Amino acid sequence: MTSGFAVAPLHAIRYMAKEVTVHFRWRYQDAGGRDVPGPPVTFADQDEAESWFGERWTELLSEGVHQVTLLHGEAEVYGPMSLHPADA
Repeated sequence: MTSGFAVAPLHAIRYMAKEVTVHFRWRYQDAGGRDVPGPPVTFADQDEAESWFGERWTELLSEGVHQVTLLHGEAEVYGPMSLHPADA
């Protein structure tokens, strides 16, 4: 007698049980708000992403990045944030 339920193979069960890790990353944009290439780095947490950015924002600006948005997976955390100093 069968129960009427399909039984998934063991490898499929292991795949379904894997934890999905969502990383933080930066979206780089030009002065017009268009996406531009930038370093393809990801971070385990927001603090790590912000620390990395704080060390490299002037380099990014010199390479043509004018604003950034912090992403967690595909969700926007904040931004866009200009890399230009605010007018005094």
